[in-house]
Amino acid sequence: MQPFLHSALGRKAKMFLKAIATAITLLYSLSLFAQDILNAKEIKLFTDSFFISSQDRFAALGICIVKDTSILYQAAYGITDFNKPDKNQASPAKTVFGAASVSKLFTATALMQLVEKGKVNLDEDIRKYLTWLQIKFANNQKITVRQLLTHTAGIEDGMIGVNYNDARFPVAMETFFKEHKPKIVFAPGKQMNYSNRCMALAGLIIETVSGIPFYEYVEKNIFVPLQMQHSSFRQPLPDTLKQKSLQYLPELDNDFLITYPSGSLFTTVADMGNFIIAHLNIGLFKGLKILNASTIQLMQSQQFTPHKSIPFMNMAFMEINYNGNKILYHTGSRYYNTILILIPELKVGVYIAMNGDGSVRKDYLKHFLQKYLPEKKQTPKHYKNVNLEPFTGVYRLNVGSRTTIEMLPVMIMQAKVRIKGNQLTLDAMGIKSVTLSPVDKNIFMGDDGGYYAFELKDNKAFRLFRSNVLWDDPMTFTQISFYENGIFHGILLLFSVVILISMFFIWSFKIIFGKFYFKNFNTFIRLTSILSYSSIVFFIMPILIAIGFILTGDYATHVKSNLYLLFTFFNVSIALGIIVLCLLFYLFKFKIGSKSFKVQLSIVSFAFMALLCIGLYWNLVGYHFK
Repeated sequence: MQPFLHSALGRKAKMFLKAIATAITLLYSLSLFAQDILNAKEIKLFTDSFFISSQDRFAALGICIVKDTSILYQAAYGITDFNKPDKNQASPAKTVFGAASVSKLFTATALMQLVEKGKVNLDEDIRKYLTWLQIKFANNQKITVRQLLTHTAGIEDGMIGVNYNDARFPVAMETFFKEHKPKIVFAPGKQMNYSNRCMALAGLIIETVSGIPFYEYVEKNIFVPLQMQHSSFRQPLPDTLKQKSLQYLPELDNDFLITYPSGSLFTTVADMGNFIIAHLNIGLFKGLKILNASTIQLMQSQQFTPHKSIPFMNMAFMEINYNGNKILYHTGSRYYNTILILIPELKVGVYIAMNGDGSVRKDYLKHFLQKYLPEKKQTPKHYKNVNLEPFTGVYRLNVGSRTTIEMLPVMIMQAKVRIKGNQLTLDAMGIKSVTLSPVDKNIFMGDDGGYYAFELKDNKAFRLFRSNVLWDDPMTFTQISFYENGIFHGILLLFSVVILISMFFIWSFKIIFGKFYFKNFNTFIRLTSILSYSSIVFFIMPILIAIGFILTGDYATHVKSNLYLLFTFFNVSIALGIIVLCLLFYLFKFKIGSKSFKVQLSIVSFAFMALLCIGLYWNLVGYHFK
């Protein structure tokens, strides 16, 4: 027994010493990182060099880098007014940038303050606070406050109707949501679908519970204690801030968000630095507390994930793992491109706001991490003997709308998963083909560094989760059938449009030379020819009008009235196409008209029936944009 005991003790001692050595190595690595990151001169050289060499990609840009309890470095590049470039250089402490969707972090912070006070329960049905809210649920479901803050409520998103153009006639959020009742298009709590309306509802809860406007609550409870004197959610901006903003963007005067808690914050990068300091230091800023340490910890902890080992969604923050370090982040894009990141374990944070090529901010942060947090070569574990067949198929991104015309862009937002050798390959528009290798049950690692987790039902994948791809939002996809495939619909749509435009030119030439059927002795032939030609004209008209809007730049004003005009023409063309099909059956039944005429009508009718099917699927028939 004694030799065995010595052996066991020896192994334990070795394990203990190994653990100590690992800890020392980790602490040494962190100390080296801290030394580098605390070198303000080196950070300035690195940052200035990057952005000065990239100035052709943006008009104005500001950056703030935080370490521990202070701003390590802040800078701004570019100009704020093209008319007076020499006198209007951007300033990190004075130039006001739109924060876009980074605004959502303030909405979440404000709501968590009310949670701390016991006025809001994260797992309570939101209808407890918004008693007037009408949402249709199935099987006694509910939407919780937590789900709003993690984009897992399943609420349909959309951009049509969320703006107003005249500051004299603002539209209240409550009025908006009473007229545009939230629609549940995905199962609550089962997946993530990014939704601006979720965060707007969170802002509305803040208004309802606090009894004051959202912008006023944030001013009193976040901006004042954090000394953010150049920040505001107000629309329009106060004149003092408006004069310090970029003077060449129109949203300052005539483009205001009704759902403004989701993206209307204007602030300087220096002010944002104070917000970052509070989130890196258990809610404290210069002795003042905006949140308790436990609340900060909750906000920075995993709230939704397809698997506990996969970084996904925290409370408003998104999460990635880079070189073993947990990084929280949020991006924004509305006139301005923004990004905020936190590395909590190292107490490091960065915020960038800019007007221009949004990839600049992501490129900088990629180089920043590579330089100060160098990636170590790791051998990923492999999950062997995996049947890859259940994971193959076409998946559609769960984002945006499902019941309005805003569903149309989703046609191209899909990914195809197929088997290639002993691995899976994922192909999607706009990204390089990704090779997926199994690392756990139903979980794959992409050669882009991302995690791809599948959810199966009856031994067939029906849902795909994607995360940990540098600065991309976490995503959820749902597998679709072949007849739902956007490529199939796109080809059918293109084919139909080509047919109708071709027939328009062919019949127009025949009309010019008097060879069409308008003067035919048979009443049904005359009627059919008039209606068929009219149907094509009504189809082409909205295309020409839309081109006119784009060329004149008038598409952004009076959006709804323009849409009513376009879709009235489209709906009339579809209706005429159906009538022509009925008349075509009559012509065939009674053998009226020439074979050539009936063949042409058949081709036109096929095109309109294809358009009808596509229109019904993508909410293009009717007026689905209210």
